[in-house]
Amino acid sequence: FAPGKKLTAAEKKALYNTFMKTYKSLNAAVISGLQSTAKSATRDASQKLVDASRADAREESLNKKAKATGKTVDSLQKQKALNNKNAQQKPVKKKSGSMPMIVGIVILLLIVAIVIFGKRSEDPEDEFYEASFGTRRYDVHGNDDYFMAGPFWYRGRYYHNEMDYYREHGHHYTNRMYLDNYDSYGRGQGRDAALDQEIMEKIEKREDLSEAAADAGEAADNLRADAQELENEASEAQEDIEELRETADILDEEPDFEDDEGAEEEPAFEDVVEEEEPEEEEPAFEDDGPEFEDDLEENK
Repeated sequence: FAPGKKLTAAEKKALYNTFMKTYKSLNAAVISGLQSTAKSATRDASQKLVDASRADAREESLNKKAKATGKTVDSLQKQKALNNKNAQQKPVKKKSGSMPMIVGIVILLLIVAIVIFGKRSEDPEDEFYEASFGTRRYDVHGNDDYFMAGPFWYRGRYYHNEMDYYREHGHHYTNRMYLDNYDSYGRGQGRDAALDQEIMEKIEKREDLSEAAADAGEAADNLRADAQELENEASEAQEDIEELRETADILDEEPDFEDDEGAEEEPAFEDVVEEEEPEEEEPAFEDDGPEFEDDLEENK
């Protein structure tokens, strides 16, 4: 229609019907897309919440393990403190179970020996006992011979002799091992290096577990945040769907159309019946040959 043209009710209705047909088609396509978006977002949000719950469970499990490892560290540190306390004490000689008379005879013999030889005994074990812990260093060669100089400390334990060590570990304690042990720890020979290593490993494990738990907690929070965004997206899509449906319902109610003032009705076209053309008469055809008359009369 030309701009500004006055329209009749029929023309307006025709325009409205054409518009509604196109609108409904587009509206249905938009609603279908929004429904797919809402469905997908809702599904993804549910999955992220499930993943978040799993991450929460992992965080809780790791925190429990970290806490248990922390208790182990505390226990080991208490054991270390006790070992160090015991290590700083002088080894106590076992009291002899001999009778006083035998003790007296032994003392008398020792006095006689001192007088005879002019010097006191230099028994390594006695010197070790008399010295404060960690100050005694036996003068041995750095070889693989069995250590026979006297009692010694090894990793927080006190051994009366090398055979005690052998029965405990299944291999012999050598002069080289003694010197290495003394050179490494000096006054701290009673310190349990293996225990220290175990404590450090447990502390590192506890830290690793705590970090892993923190990472799991952060992952759970991120998943919940993502799920919330998806739920908002699904909610917005659903609101748009409802709005489009309401608009479609309003437009679906066909209004009453009236002719514009001054609008001219288009002429109604009647069916034109085509008149039958008259049939053409066929011409009369005459014989071209000569006319022969019957000689019947003449021959009579």
